[in-house]
Amino acid sequence: MQFVQWNVRGITSKILWLLEPPFSFVQCLVLQETWLSASDSFSLKKKKIFCIERQISPRRGLITAVCQDIPAQLISLPLSEVEVFRFVKALLNKDGSPSISNLVLSSGITLRAPIAQADAIAASLIKRAPDAQIPLDFSVDYFETSDDKTLNCPFSFREFQNGLVKTRNKSSGIDQVTKKMSCLSDEKIYKILDLLNNLWTNMLVPESWRIAKIIPILKPGENAAEVTSYRPIALTSVLGKIFEWIILARLLRFYLENKIFSPFHAGFLPYKGCDSLSAALLNKVLTTRALKRFVYGISLDINAAYDNIWHDGLMLKLLQFGVRGKSALWISYFLQDRKAFVSWRGVSFSLFKHERGIPQRSILSPLLFTIFMNYIYSVLPNDVTCFIYADDIFILVEESNIEAIKNKLSFCVSKLESWCNEWHMNIAPQKSNKINLSSRRSPVGFPVLFSWL
Repeated sequence: MQFVQWNVRGITSKILWLLEPPFSFVQCLVLQETWLSASDSFSLKKKKIFCIERQISPRRGLITAVCQDIPAQLISLPLSEVEVFRFVKALLNKDGSPSISNLVLSSGITLRAPIAQADAIAASLIKRAPDAQIPLDFSVDYFETSDDKTLNCPFSFREFQNGLVKTRNKSSGIDQVTKKMSCLSDEKIYKILDLLNNLWTNMLVPESWRIAKIIPILKPGENAAEVTSYRPIALTSVLGKIFEWIILARLLRFYLENKIFSPFHAGFLPYKGCDSLSAALLNKVLTTRALKRFVYGISLDINAAYDNIWHDGLMLKLLQFGVRGKSALWISYFLQDRKAFVSWRGVSFSLFKHERGIPQRSILSPLLFTIFMNYIYSVLPNDVTCFIYADDIFILVEESNIEAIKNKLSFCVSKLESWCNEWHMNIAPQKSNKINLSSRRSPVGFPVLFSWL
């Protein structure tokens, strides 16, 4: 069902607009600030009209126009204008999924039963873990540094409060715990803190923290009848998120103080956004142009990078960078035996396993993904500049002649392919592009070859 809301600010002079697309195509219109009262006459072709007059602002009513072939009625409720708008949306789509009866697989098979549709959505999310395994050493027999003590010490009351403040007041996970615990007394909060410290000391992860409720949300502009058109939104435990916020703060402090991340690596890191990378890229290009040298860039895309992270590979990278003890073990247990279930059309279906990829909607996931991607810098030559923003990779190469540019770009692509093969990921050549950023045109173009093309 198509749905449009418009803050019209006077509908009398704009009635002709409603006869043109997109207003004429949609099945439901919600018009605010119409400057009409409930007694005023108003009609639209092939639409049922419902008017609501606001008590606090006369002649600024709300009009809902619904197609005549859709059953609809006006219900009197003591709601504000915003609440009425939300209520109308809920009537049109009670559980967040589009009101369609069928889903179509990429193979062309049509699914009509809700359970078959939910299974198809779940099947599109399942990623199998690689058969290869890495022997990981979680031994506690090591010299404990000050960093180790900071990472692995018990949680403080201040850390808990900071985590509680940062946790958004969103829907709860399957444990039904919400952020309302912020209203509890200090005495009760200390009891919760003791519980969290007990889990931390014994390196335990409750099963409910490793189960996600998946709600498929239609991507903007996509066909609602196709399974691949839905983005999975995961609801997880609020208490688990507070726990993750505490660990995240410690890991960020550890990585930033030790300057482990490249200065050209941004996204999911504090004070390092797209603008800082853009400024660094512009500076590099202008400097190279001033030296009358060729400068080329190539953008590379890794297929579903977020969903294909190899857990063993991620844990190895954490251990290699000095994350040990309780922190490493807890994160390892947190990633193991993860499960999810799909909630579709108001019904929840059976659990399925998540064997690969970073947990959706997890507080730790963005940083863990950044740590994994940071290893790309170790395989590229020192005389090239690699910009990484989240999962987007842009390699900048400068040389005095085109032949050297071609050889260096090919070498970089080859090294990145080898890195992806080693860590069970794939580059998408069809999404990769090359660009000439030099002040002069190159005499001839050249392809960048990928090994599997």
